[in-house]
Amino acid sequence: MMVASIIVPIDAGHAVSLSDLVKGGSGPAKSDARSKSRKPVAAARRSASPKRQRVRLASLEPANVPRSALTAGPALCDPLKFRIAVDVGHTSESDGATSARNVPEYLYNLRLARQIEAKLKAEGFAATKLMVTEGRARPSLFKRADEAKVTVTRSQIDNFMTALGTYKLDTGTFPTSEQGLQALRVKPADVNQWNGPYMPKDIPKDAWNRDFQYRFPGEHQADEPEIVSLGADGQPGGEGINADIVSWKNK
Repeated sequence: MMVASIIVPIDAGHAVSLSDLVKGGSGPAKSDARSKSRKPVAAARRSASPKRQRVRLASLEPANVPRSALTAGPALCDPLKFRIAVDVGHTSESDGATSARNVPEYLYNLRLARQIEAKLKAEGFAATKLMVTEGRARPSLFKRADEAKVTVTRSQIDNFMTALGTYKLDTGTFPTSEQGLQALRVKPADVNQWNGPYMPKDIPKDAWNRDFQYRFPGEHQADEPEIVSLGADGQPGGEGINADIVSWKNK
């Protein structure tokens, strides 16, 4: 199937049909009488101030396809499913170049990043996070990518905790450790007043593609559930990007 569009400049007095254009024909010829009736003075005026040509858009469309089939389909983007990290790219201690207006690159990027964050949230991308690196700038792009994964994982835990709060409002309690986070998607057999699902899609893994650990009652806060990601190395404890990401320190 081919759909083509052709822009054809056509003089006001030389309108041609689409079939003539495709066949290579020219428009209908002027009559001799009309040609002879033109005066030299009028021709001189037209040459001195030429008129703007009209432009006609001729479309070659498939013969047996309804026009409705050629229109764009509905957008399938669900903003709530996106996790966006807006990276400033510099730090207060490594503020980059200074502009002619004496503005450090870090401050310029920070203002722009905040505007982008606000705009994305206003458009429905609620999980957008501003990522600002503390201390000296990281020279390694891979380290910055890992820092972005930490930000995304924290955002996922925030979303879980919000959904768990709604779950408790409906059911009167949090899911047990055995029921796990899956209770946010599938009704446990012995739970009344369940009004889910409380997550828009299947329970996601963390940014390193590992399952989150969930427990209730919690070990650090007995009256609240606890969610843990084991970080980049997948082992308990650790420092930096390997450190555990936990719900009770995510507030």
